Amino acid sequence: MKINHNVIFVLILAAMVSLIVHPTPFGWANRIDPWVLGIPFVMFWVILICTLMCGVMILWYLVDLKKGNIDIDIEPATEEEMNSWNPKGGN
Repeated sequence: MKINHNVIFVLILAAMVSLIVHPTPFGWANRIDPWVLGIPFVMFWVILICTLMCGVMILWYLVDLKKGNIDIDIEPATEEEMNSWNPKGGN
């Protein structure tokens, strides 16, 4: 059974969201004492997971780009289409 790479990326992102929302790591760290890089642990944790999620989304984009799944064709609008968007015409 072949699993689509989109499913894998969605599962990774869902796991990361659950790491932010789930209170398990915050039971012992939900206070000001544990500091990481000069900020409280909880703030560090949220920033770390958000950064990792951005990295996963960039990786997802690059994988889709390499596989040719991104289909972006930009065509300039004709004068007729532009006038239909602006019923007054003009500039």
